[in-house]
Amino acid sequence: MKIKAIEQRIIIKAEELFFKFGYTKTTTEDIAREASVSKRTLYKYFRSKSHILETLIIKLTTIMTNELNRIIQSKSSFPEKLHDALIVERQILSKVSRHFIEDIQRNVPEVWNELSEFRKDIVNTVFANLLEEGISAGYVNKNINRGIAVLVMISVTDLIINSSIEKTLPSNLSALIPQGIDNIFEEIINIIYNGILDKPITYNKS
Repeated sequence: MKIKAIEQRIIIKAEELFFKFGYTKTTTEDIAREASVSKRTLYKYFRSKSHILETLIIKLTTIMTNELNRIIQSKSSFPEKLHDALIVERQILSKVSRHFIEDIQRNVPEVWNELSEFRKDIVNTVFANLLEEGISAGYVNKNINRGIAVLVMISVTDLIINSSIEKTLPSNLSALIPQGIDNIFEEIINIIYNGILDKPITYNKS
């Protein structure tokens, strides 16, 4: 078997185990067994479990970056680009369990910090560019506060991956939040596209 194929199989099995059981509870023995390789073979390609995690994170962030860049550079309309960008983010994040995220936050803070920086960079570039395109094309209100809009998008990703935010809600409201990142994202997309108002209203700012 080619070296690249062995590496890919190890990463695929590590991804499955990390997302199902968490990073901390998964051992290199578990990964080697699921990948049908010896520990000695595993260590030929990866220095440690943390090295496997770092490689997995690079894989996921590279996929997301490439897909988002492809969407931004396409000739699709603004609504299509926004929809496709949200779907890409949803597809990547829906694979990631919340207990994996919480595990990383607690036990591998350096990796979590890298992920946080990546998330901010993606939102600040991709979403900010999309916002400007939407304004130029007449889809988005030109008077919208761009800084607040980008901040809202960052907060959206926080809501998706950080279950502790839900604990700030009273129990009757937190009970309404669907289970699973995929379902939460579906609701967020609906709000972004359809808003919360049945009909426009006016108000006095003073």
